[in-house]
Amino acid sequence: MIEGPFSQLETITSKELKTMPLILHECFDLQERLAHCTQVDLKNLKIQATYNVINGSDIELIRNNLGYLLATDNHLTQTLDDLNI
Repeated sequence: MIEGPFSQLETITSKELKTMPLILHECFDLQERLAHCTQVDLKNLKIQATYNVINGSDIELIRNNLGYLLATDNHLTQTLDDLNI
């Protein structure tokens, strides 16, 4: 399992979210909904990579340590239990 500086936190606040390199689904509507739910403007997020099911897997972005995946469960290509990283 990959350990990162945020892995020990029980919750992540919007302040911490703004400092995290993020991997988001390419769907802009989903990005806006996530920003609304977290009360963070999209332009204040450090989006390192985006993905969609056509051009690649979110799992490879995670495995290559490009950032933290922020997604809803219906936008994951695999379950987190299947990652085995």
